Amino acid sequence: MGRKRVFFFVSFLTLLLLAGTGGAQEVIPEELDKVGRAIGDIGIQPGNIAPAFELINLSDHMRSLKSFEGRTVLLNFWSTWCIPCRKEMPSMEALYRDLEPKGLMVVAVSINTEPDSKQACSTFAKKLDLTFPILLDMEQEVADAYRVHGIPVTYVIDPLGFVRARVFGEHDWSEPRLRRFIENLLPLTSEMFNYFP
Repeated sequence: MGRKRVFFFVSFLTLLLLAGTGGAQEVIPEELDKVGRAIGDIGIQPGNIAPAFELINLSDHMRSLKSFEGRTVLLNFWSTWCIPCRKEMPSMEALYRDLEPKGLMVVAVSINTEPDSKQACSTFAKKLDLTFPILLDMEQEVADAYRVHGIPVTYVIDPLGFVRARVFGEHDWSEPRLRRFIENLLPLTSEMFNYFP
C-alpha cells in the first residue's frame, strides 16, 4: 500500500475523531456532568486513557478491556443490590442490542463482594435477559483503578481507548441526546480499518 494512501486514511480518521469530539460536546446532555463537576477531579475523567483491566465473566473466562479494542465501550459499574443500577439495565440492554452490530460494546462490571456474587449476577442477568458481558470485580480492584465512589457510574470509552464521558447515576439510555452522543462515537466500519497495515 502506498504511503499517500495510508496518510490519507490516517488523516481521514483523525478528522472524524476530531469532528466526533465537537459533536459529542454539543449532544451530551449537560445534566449528565452535574455530579462530575460537583465532585471535581476525583476518578478517571473524560480525556484520560481508560485503565486496562482483566476480570472473570459469568462463564469463568477472563476478559480484558483490550479484548474490546476498536469498539465504543460503555463500561458500567453496578451491583445487584443497587436499585438505580437495576432500573437502568433494560434501557442499556436495548441500546446494546440495537448498536452492537455497529460497534457498541456494553460491559457491566459488578462490584458485589459476597461469596455468592457470581450466582446473584447470573440470576439477575437471566431475569432481565441481559446479553452483554458481565464481569466480576469482587476485590473491587478495577473499581479502585477507576476511583469509583458511587454506583451506577458509566464510562464511555471511544475506539482508541480514551474516556469520552463519565455518566453518574441512573439514566434512560434510549434518551435521544444520549443515544446520539453514543452513535457519534461508534467506530469506523471494519472495511475502513482494512486499509491500515
